[in-house]
Amino acid sequence: GGAGWQTSADGLVWRVASWLSSADDVAWDGSLMVAVGNMVQTSTDGLTWIMRSGMTDLRRVARSPGGWVAVGDNGTIRTSPDGITWTARDSGTTKDLRAVTWTGAQLVAVGEDGAVATSPDGAAWTPRPAPTSDSFTAVGSSPALVVATTFPYPDSQSALMTTTDGVTWTTRVP
Repeated sequence: GGAGWQTSADGLVWRVASWLSSADDVAWDGSLMVAVGNMVQTSTDGLTWIMRSGMTDLRRVARSPGGWVAVGDNGTIRTSPDGITWTARDSGTTKDLRAVTWTGAQLVAVGEDGAVATSPDGAAWTPRPAPTSDSFTAVGSSPALVVATTFPYPDSQSALMTTTDGVTWTTRVP
């Protein structure tokens, strides 16, 4: 047992790689891992991690052709071309953003109270009408479809919702 970063080559045997911190999310782009949580860290091998920033408001990270995009509390969006230098962006919302994905054509960020924001490049973001009053907790995509999950508030149900454009959403599984 133990806390911190753990790695495994086979998913069966794990070893502690770093005791630096914990993370809410880690993403890989083929040459670099970026982890966000109580700080931003990067690694080229998953074994050795370098602290890059003490930003604590980030919850999820994704890679787009323009670079790294991280989302978090109070509508926070930050972008980085290299995982090292981060730039704050205006999401157009103060709601907590809990997930972000690259669709192949645009970034879609989702979060608290149905918050949705889209961007073609990570720099300019457009807030979209909330398709639900429940909070989104996760999002994933293919080039054809974005799928997001919600966490229900009292007197509602969790759901899977889909969109092709980040604007018009359909509830698929209540």
